[in-house]
Amino acid sequence: MNKERLAIIGDDLTGAMDSSGHFARLGYSTTVLLDPGLTADSDVVAVTTNSRAETPVNACQRVRLAVRGLANRIIFKKIDSTLRGNIGEELNSVIEELGSEKAIVAPAFPAMGRTTVKGVLLVDGVEVAKTQFAEDPVIPVRESHIPALIERSTGHRVACLPLKDIEAGPEFLYKRISSLPQRIVVCDVTAQSHLASIARAANFAGTRWLLCGSTGLAREMHVFFGKTVSSRASHPAEPRKGQSIVVVGSRHHVSAEQLRDAGERIGLTILDLETTLLSQESGRSQ
Repeated sequence: MNKERLAIIGDDLTGAMDSSGHFARLGYSTTVLLDPGLTADSDVVAVTTNSRAETPVNACQRVRLAVRGLANRIIFKKIDSTLRGNIGEELNSVIEELGSEKAIVAPAFPAMGRTTVKGVLLVDGVEVAKTQFAEDPVIPVRESHIPALIERSTGHRVACLPLKDIEAGPEFLYKRISSLPQRIVVCDVTAQSHLASIARAANFAGTRWLLCGSTGLAREMHVFFGKTVSSRASHPAEPRKGQSIVVVGSRHHVSAEQLRDAGERIGLTILDLETTLLSQESGRSQ
């Protein structure tokens, strides 16, 4: 396995781009793939399995295909920070394909108000299953307790580590997780520093452990890189000049507010597509 290259496997395009875009900004060569059967010769490769709204069976098939194509890299399993999708089923597929000794799960993304306390995923302090994500028209979130969610979908017992263990430092955390009988471990997180500690603890295990989380944890994966690759990050890529197109497909009200704000502040021209037409030949040709 190449410790100088990273693969991010996400269940949707937004997540694959968001988690890998951080490395592109740092200067790593980065490629996003739309097909789990493809691969690329870049420092960082992110692939979307487009499986968030799929059946568990189909989702697992796509994830396994992605893992097999990227198995020579350090693999990070990207999941949604609000627990939408086939979280446990896809995680289990990666564990089985890689033969991971441990899987560390931390979907929290503190910068976006998503934290985990006593294994419960909170959005701005509210249990995720009591927020608007419970009303998602495609993938409603019904469970806030991460260990319970994963146990039901995988059949594995899941451990949960409190903040005091996370804050004790990477070396302590590595030893603590190593001593647990459970193969899957959920970590409480309320700050980005907690995610950094988790990544550093996992790095002690090398490739034997799998990290699974949202973009917050993905951004800490640089600790796994060798010196050859990490040296490039000292020279962030220069932003390109010219026109840009921004595609927003999120149903989240915050995304809509941000889009409206961009239109008002910088005069961004907004084209509101009728999504019902996209599946029709006439709609695709317009």
